[in-house]
Amino acid sequence: MKDTEFFTQALGLKEPWRVKAVRMDVAARRVEVELECAKTVWSEGGERLHVQGYEERKWRHLDTMQFETVLLARVPRVKYLGRAHGDGEGAVGRAARAVYFAI
Repeated sequence: MKDTEFFTQALGLKEPWRVKAVRMDVAARRVEVELECAKTVWSEGGERLHVQGYEERKWRHLDTMQFETVLLARVPRVKYLGRAHGDGEGAVGRAARAVYFAI
């Protein structure tokens, strides 16, 4: 099993999220897991959301075999359009919660 597959399963990631890269620094006893979101983001109601830009985020995760583990992601900023959400801009919204609750 590849390291990206391992962390995808361990974090319980689902579309639109995936593990892009895993970097391990043995001397520093640190693992960095870089997450990536698909370019197209959908609402829970099945509506396509317009991505306004991305925000760099970093989360501390539980240790992986006594290695400090950090999650890195470019989280999409989306604009909610449609009857279900009304007009307005979501700062980070569901995308961040998807990553946060995967921890």
